[in-house]
Formats: sequence, C-alpha cells, structure tokens
Amino acid sequence: DLLNTFAKDMETVSTVAFDFFKKYEHADTSMEFARDFGTLYAALGNRIRKEESILYEEYNNIVNTVSA
Repeated sequence: DLLNTFAKDMETVSTVAFDFFKKYEHADTSMEFARDFGTLYAALGNRIRKEESILYEEYNNIVNTVSA
C-alpha cells in the first residue's frame, strides 16, 4: 500500500515536471514561468520530504526487523 502511494505520487510529480519542461523548452522570463517553476519546485520538495520522513523510516524498520 505504501509503495503504491509513492508510485502514484511519483506519477504526479513526473507529469508536473514533463509538462513544465515541454512548455518551457525555450527560454522564458514571464511571471507565468515563475509561477510554473514554483509549482514544480514545490512538487519536488514535497516528494523529497515524504521520502525522507516516511519511506526511509519504513526502510529502516524493515532493515532492523530483518537484522534482528
């Protein structure tokens, strides 16, 4: 269940990233670019925080259980 949640989350982040790079294939300095970059930055930051706080903790629990 946890892995499925992270897989779906990664699909969302990937879509945001691909859409951003497709839209801004060429240089752009507009306010819309700044807003879209902020959306991408937030999506990546949220993903990283989730991995560090949830996924890595779960991994450590599994390793500790197997090692015991």
